[in-house]
Amino acid sequence: CNLSQVRKKICEETPGSRMSQVANPAFDAMAFEIWPCLLGGASLYIVDDQTRMDSLNMKKWLIKFKITIAYQPTVIAMLLLKEKWDNEVVSLRFLMTAGDRLTQYSSPRHPFILYNLYGPTEDTVWTTWAEVGTGSEQKRVPPIGKPIDNHRVYIVNASFRLQPVGVTGEIFIGGDGLAVGYLNNPERTAEKFIADSFLSKNLDRSWPGEALGYCTGDIGQWLTDGNIEFVGRVDHQ
Repeated sequence: CNLSQVRKKICEETPGSRMSQVANPAFDAMAFEIWPCLLGGASLYIVDDQTRMDSLNMKKWLIKFKITIAYQPTVIAMLLLKEKWDNEVVSLRFLMTAGDRLTQYSSPRHPFILYNLYGPTEDTVWTTWAEVGTGSEQKRVPPIGKPIDNHRVYIVNASFRLQPVGVTGEIFIGGDGLAVGYLNNPERTAEKFIADSFLSKNLDRSWPGEALGYCTGDIGQWLTDGNIEFVGRVDHQ
């Protein structure tokens, strides 16, 4: 519910919106596509396998079906950014991407707004977001942004102390949508889902997951503008 409400606020889904669905039903991103669409009363257009793996065919498909809101995995999104777009025939208003490190900025020639998203499956897919501008003078890769509504994000070191701006650490998250653990795996749950010691203990929490935080294994750092930059992983992933 939180995911869908935030997406509606950002992308303004209406019964007249047309959304693409590219994620396999077994992949967590499908929840990001399907539920905001259904709850917003919009139309969902399912992309065939052959189309979704080719950026040129994907672009033609988006134009043909007058898609207004689309999610694309990072590798396809970056290829779409390189395609030539005609403002007169494009209905696409928002292009969202997630799943890998985005290394390209948008361009004034793009008729849509580009959003870079971040979030693990354990946090119901979505944790942070950033609107990606043209970046003509940017030396960094696009940030993963700031927390969505009702979410908490911290950058911590190995001793679980908060890191200052510009210092890397593990991304630790909590908030609405966070899972309470892994099914039938208490050892892994105890390792990754721990008490959120930064959360005020005076708050009344009726949902058990509210007092928890999740150790993502992702490395990031705060930027001076309040956004987060994704740096890498603590493991081989």
